[in-house]
Amino acid sequence: MHFGSFYRLLRSIELAQKCSIEHYEIDLCAHDFTLNALNTSDIDETSLSECDLILCQHFFGVPFEQNLLFQLGRKYDIPILEDCVQTGSLYGEYRGHQLADVMIWSCGLDKTPSCFGGGLGYFCNTKHGQALYEKVRNMTDGFQVDSLRDRAVSLLNQAIHLIFTRNHACAATLVAIIGHLVYYRNEAYTKYYELALKVRTNKSITPFQHQSSLFLTQPSIAQLDSILYGLRKNYEAVSGNELRKHALFLENIPSQFHSALFPWITEKTLSAYADNKGIGEFTWVYSKSGDRVELNEFLSEHLVITTINTTWVHHSASTLKENNAQFICENLTYLPNIHEMNDRQIVKLAKILTAYCEYKKF
Repeated sequence: MHFGSFYRLLRSIELAQKCSIEHYEIDLCAHDFTLNALNTSDIDETSLSECDLILCQHFFGVPFEQNLLFQLGRKYDIPILEDCVQTGSLYGEYRGHQLADVMIWSCGLDKTPSCFGGGLGYFCNTKHGQALYEKVRNMTDGFQVDSLRDRAVSLLNQAIHLIFTRNHACAATLVAIIGHLVYYRNEAYTKYYELALKVRTNKSITPFQHQSSLFLTQPSIAQLDSILYGLRKNYEAVSGNELRKHALFLENIPSQFHSALFPWITEKTLSAYADNKGIGEFTWVYSKSGDRVELNEFLSEHLVITTINTTWVHHSASTLKENNAQFICENLTYLPNIHEMNDRQIVKLAKILTAYCEYKKF
């Protein structure tokens, strides 16, 4: 698949190793964002059998059904790497597919577990899992330990983004208030979502991207300690609160608008949320008409602070005639994180989104 932030890592590997990675692409269904490969007729098995790796990814904080890809990987003896970052975290019931060879999770300051950057990889006791473990270990043994300077700069960049995207210390609120004061004074100001987009696309301050090392460093002792600390934390209350807040949010938006704002939230998805009891990293909204700027303008006028998606990216060299994943990536917006809102704010946001749907006549 060619959707998600893991594509950035693949691009980094290409740059670091000065090689070219060819992709066999499987698109997403435009209707509900499920995988366009739920039966063998959707997949060119001849092309897939020539792949060196199958990458299975999950979206929107819930395990994503893609059993066929795992089964085909085993059928053609292809290593399977499962990106579990968006399954609802390590603290959900889902801990990876039984047919995967390697499973990975992220450990940034804004992830769960919340750590000083980096990630976790679990190499399964399979032929490919053990072979990949040996290759990765041999490769990383030759890396230098992350320097204090690079780690400090990375943590500072992550902290800046975390402060504003999670509105810690009311930082985002203060920026929004200042912006509106400037607007009323001279009738020209940069809206918060525009400012956030400029910050997030500025590569000199974008988190999680070591321009000097392109990820090729060993973790420091402090980073490993932070991961151990994160793993030992109890997130049960957080998980339960998320389920309650999600229910409150959806209850206050008429059901006929759900598919327009959140196409991925189907009855099957809601059941998976309830069964998995995971923790999502983001709260998303979708612009099904391709009017993301208009949606952000509407929310900004109603004093809702949003951030345009730059986390998930599509495969820029795609050969698909209709690239649904690209359209999805280009029309996702971060809402205020549901964990950072109280019930009153959640209900208010739901009513604003309802007003937007009525305005668009969805």
